Amino acid sequence: MVSIEQVEKLLQYADVSYEEARDALESCNGSLLDAIVLLERQGKVRGGNKGGAVTVLPGNEQERENYGSQTPGENFVDTVKRGLKWVGESFDNMIESINASGGRNRHGAPPKEEQTKNGESEKL
Repeated sequence: MVSIEQVEKLLQYADVSYEEARDALESCNGSLLDAIVLLERQGKVRGGNKGGAVTVLPGNEQERENYGSQTPGENFVDTVKRGLKWVGESFDNMIESINASGGRNRHGAPPKEEQTKNGESEKL
């Protein structure tokens, strides 16, 4: 049988429920190290915080499957910067394309017009 102290100690290292922590400790005969290794293999252990990056795993199974979109060695801030740079470049390309087409869409149609409340047409 494992103690609440052991479960709470394991919860400091892993993103699991009390039940999952208890089950891991019980399956490892109360060994904290073995339970951490077991949960680490399941992708449920946080990274260390003694120098270097800390890895916090997403909360649900679907997010864990999609985890890992960062380039190796890249931290969160670098990932966000890379994403914002991509959005900016995509936006610039879109504006450039619109300007080059004279406001026409990719099929060559002019901009749509909409009737205003007073009956006049207005470009969208």
